[in-house]
Amino acid sequence: MTDLERLRTGPFHDLVGYEFIEAGPEGVVIALDIEDKHLSQNGVLHGGVALTILDTVGGMSFVCYRDDVVTVATINISVNFLRMVAAGRLFARAKVDFAGSRVGYVSMTLSEGGLDGPEICRAHGSWRLFDRPVEKP
Repeated sequence: MTDLERLRTGPFHDLVGYEFIEAGPEGVVIALDIEDKHLSQNGVLHGGVALTILDTVGGMSFVCYRDDVVTVATINISVNFLRMVAAGRLFARAKVDFAGSRVGYVSMTLSEGGLDGPEICRAHGSWRLFDRPVEKP
């Protein structure tokens, strides 16, 4: 199974509409085409959508970084929103800063139009790393 195949994140993936573009030990990239459903009442990208994309790219970066990480749970994310955007294609990138035995830290960016495009937001976060699937309640 390739890294891209391992990253399917469930029904929420379909609801939001993002796609995994790159996946490997060096990082993960997600793309999202902004649609009306992603906009706030002010006609710009809703901050919750941006946070969802950053959360996903950050967490999934650990799954690709280490083979023993089966799933993750977000502990904390800190996001700095830098500018507004209302249309276009967004790209989120994550790079693992540190991966311990149970907790990892990652840096993320969300950019407009390409990975080198203007940054929409920048984030850092921590995740709990699991070596087996988490049991559902």
